Amino acid sequence: DDTTTPDEKIKDLGKLNLSDAAKKKLAAHYVYEAKLALDEADNNLAEKKADYAAKRKTLLDTMTELAARKAAAEKANQDLTDFLASGENNSAKETALRDALNRAHAHEQRAFDAEQKAEAEFNAARDAAFAAVAAYNKALAEYKDAYNDAVRLGVNPAALPPVVTSDPLAADFPAVPGTKQIYADALNGKFGPAAQASAKKTEAAKAQAAAPAAAG
Repeated sequence: DDTTTPDEKIKDLGKLNLSDAAKKKLAAHYVYEAKLALDEADNNLAEKKADYAAKRKTLLDTMTELAARKAAAEKANQDLTDFLASGENNSAKETALRDALNRAHAHEQRAFDAEQKAEAEFNAARDAAFAAVAAYNKALAEYKDAYNDAVRLGVNPAALPPVVTSDPLAADFPAVPGTKQIYADALNGKFGPAAQASAKKTEAAKAQAAAPAAAG
């Protein structure tokens, strides 16, 4: 594939045995080529930023629910503990309290799984947004260079698409606080044995994936 940038193509026109008019025409074409690439990068960035914002909201929502489910499970466990410590002989009540605890743990596990899925999707969306910012900044720089090179060659600026004067974008995407703590709590068993086992399985998979890289 040709990786020559539009501004490099314009610079190379001086090496070609072409008339000045032909060189200017080609230079203008390359500027439009750079503008199309910039427009494409801009559209891609808008999509990635929107996806990032949506995934961030989903992650925050799942974290909120997980905290609530954790609190509900702790309360259900405390209610059962208080009943058993009271010495009350009521099998129906004990069964109801145990059912409530099991249900609370099930909801907690579901919320934990949803948070883990949301975090993975958030990380992917964040990385894609970072890449889109870098691609946009690269396209913008190449567009400006091509425009200036064409003007230096004598192309009338009125014949070119207007140059973008905005500064390159910074990769400024806010992180989501607390995700590392949730994972640490899961490993420590604070969300119950099922969540702990799930987190340990993820940790083992990470270690296994990192092993070949370390060996290499």
